[in-house]
Amino acid sequence: MRPLQRAVGDYHVDRPQVEAPRGVEPSGTNCPNACSRPPPPGGGPRCSVGAHPAPCPIFPPVTSMASAPTRRLLRGGAPLPIPNREVKPRSADDTAVKRGKVGRRPPLADSFSYLLFLFILNRMKPSFIHLKSTDSTNTFLIEKVSAQNVENIVVYADAQSHGKGLGSNTWESEPFKNLTFSIALNTTFIEVGNQFQLSQSIAVALHKFLSNYLNINELFIKWPNDILFDNQKLSGVLISNMLKNNKMHLSIVGIGINVNQVEFQDWPTHPISMKMITGKEFDLETLLHSVVESIYETLELLRSDGYPAINDYYLKYLYRYHQWGNYSIDGEIKCLFMKGLDSFGRLLLLDEGSNELAFDVKQIKFV
Repeated sequence: MRPLQRAVGDYHVDRPQVEAPRGVEPSGTNCPNACSRPPPPGGGPRCSVGAHPAPCPIFPPVTSMASAPTRRLLRGGAPLPIPNREVKPRSADDTAVKRGKVGRRPPLADSFSYLLFLFILNRMKPSFIHLKSTDSTNTFLIEKVSAQNVENIVVYADAQSHGKGLGSNTWESEPFKNLTFSIALNTTFIEVGNQFQLSQSIAVALHKFLSNYLNINELFIKWPNDILFDNQKLSGVLISNMLKNNKMHLSIVGIGINVNQVEFQDWPTHPISMKMITGKEFDLETLLHSVVESIYETLELLRSDGYPAINDYYLKYLYRYHQWGNYSIDGEIKCLFMKGLDSFGRLLLLDEGSNELAFDVKQIKFV
């Protein structure tokens, strides 16, 4: 067996390919001992194996790699018949043997949900723009909005001279060391009053992505969408929503992830990087494609009425959720209990008298 790498947009999917025996050519070509009978109505080559016109058992036609519902969807008609071909199990532990059914093991593409996911990725296939240097990737995309369609464009830069954070904050990033990128997303499916759901979805996507490399028990989402590791800032997000006719239209999501940088200025957020945590150097381009994929997967979940699951995940890893903590409000430090969030994404806190207080992002600071 050897892996076959098949491109799907800007991603690759590995699927096993069977080596053909000598003398057997791939599907679509005539093998040396091909029978003279015409190919069957279901498609496929004239097969040399057994000299019969059935679809080739070594290289089956593409239509045989999808399940019946998938073929109906793709072909708009009745599914093509697939001959029942038996193969020998590879071992006594073969799942088919355990079930008492020895048959052709379907390839990965047999899953309708998998094909649907590939269709979604292809439909929302992002285009990547690589900049050596820019003042801000968010600014770069926003300036392009009026002149061209920037939907599903990802702009990433080796260096940012004026990386932006929340409010008047800046984002420190050593050139060629970190991920600094922005992505333009179609958010027409989100109601204006539910804008915070996008912020939650991005935070969840980043948390899931980073949990593939770091200890998930030390990764937390700091309201509204920062990612902390051991109470130190690992990633930040800045979202600019654009409305059209009083509806959500396009969102420019700027993301910074500290990857290979090991020296930071002593910002109040106490930054930390993936390399500082693991001691390993990471390939930035590989991480970029992985995090973009995570974002699209989470947004598709949100689009398909999966917000409850996203919200549950968000609250599960929300920093200080259902805990007491110190906050700065109008320059005064107060100890408050985090109750949760309201429908607008405002932070709900309780004081010592159980009085509920609601705060927007610019009204409160974590201490």
